[in-house]
Amino acid sequence: YVFNAICDERIAEDFARHTGDDRLKYRILTALSLFHFENDNSKTSLTYDYSRRMLTQQVNNPQWVAHTFTRMAANYAVLHKNDSAAYYQKIAQTKQKIMDDEHRALLWTTQGMLSEGKPDQAVQCYRRALQIKSSPRCRILLAQCYERQGYTNRLWQNGIRHRTMPPCNSK
Repeated sequence: YVFNAICDERIAEDFARHTGDDRLKYRILTALSLFHFENDNSKTSLTYDYSRRMLTQQVNNPQWVAHTFTRMAANYAVLHKNDSAAYYQKIAQTKQKIMDDEHRALLWTTQGMLSEGKPDQAVQCYRRALQIKSSPRCRILLAQCYERQGYTNRLWQNGIRHRTMPPCNSK
């Protein structure tokens, strides 16, 4: 199965390179980027994001720019390259109004990752992201943040009993 997936990825990549349809090319590159991002392979995801970035410059589609820069910021944050993440995050934030919920939530999740040194701010960002759209990655990051703050027992009690998260100021 892995071999087939790799072959399919190479076929899709080759097709994207040779198609004259920019929209299809963008969708293929987006799918490949997302696949690697969701499978914790941010370096490879970034290679597809750079291809997407080049395409967005040629086509001048503001929504594509917003989505591409949001994913790039998230990938750099996962790689702990916070200066690069902050650069793309800042640009993406200016385009929030044209983003879909998935990318707005990712934007807030990334802001939370960039705010890890300020736990209360990180918690607020993660909670805001989850209000927009739920994501396992964001839930994990929020739980880790709570754990670092010493909320572990309360987190488990509330999560099991009520399926909710404790407020950030209660132990």
